[in-house]
This record gives sequence, C-alpha cells and structure tokens, in this order.
Amino acid sequence: MVVGVTESHEPERPAWLRQACGEPWPCATRQDQLSDQYASNPLGLTMLMDSHLVEASAEIGDITAVELYQRLLGWARGRDHRADPPHAAAV
Repeated sequence: MVVGVTESHEPERPAWLRQACGEPWPCATRQDQLSDQYASNPLGLTMLMDSHLVEASAEIGDITAVELYQRLLGWARGRDHRADPPHAAAV
C-alpha cells in the first residue's frame, strides 16, 4: 500500500496519537515501516523506540508504565528476529 501525502503515520504530540486517525502511535502500519527500515539493525530499532519511550513518558499523562512500554517498545522487541545463539555441537 502506498501512503498518500495526506496520510501521516507520525505521532501527534504530546498525546502520541497517529496524526491521520488518532490511533495510538505507532500504528500497525508504522510498526511495519520501522521493522522494514531497521530489518538489518534490530538494536537500532530498540534504541529508537527507547528514546521515544523516554520522550512519551514525559508527555503522556494518563497511561501506566506497562501500557507505555508495550505500546512503544514491546512490539519492537517482539519483532527482534536475531539468530539464536550458537549451540555447542553434539559430541
């Protein structure tokens, strides 16, 4: 799907809602975009979303820390598809 010029997937601050529809940011489309953008750098995605978490925690008033974490960081960590650590070869 091509995003139109008038359709924004960026947050409206200080509420951190999607500009186009008021859905909590990041919306599913923005999550997909960020996942694609950081596919080769999942740590970079985590660091980006962590910085957003810090900013949003100072701006969003009526949300628990758990809800804010799940909204801004939980989804990104769930998409961290780094390879499993190597296992010792069977002897």
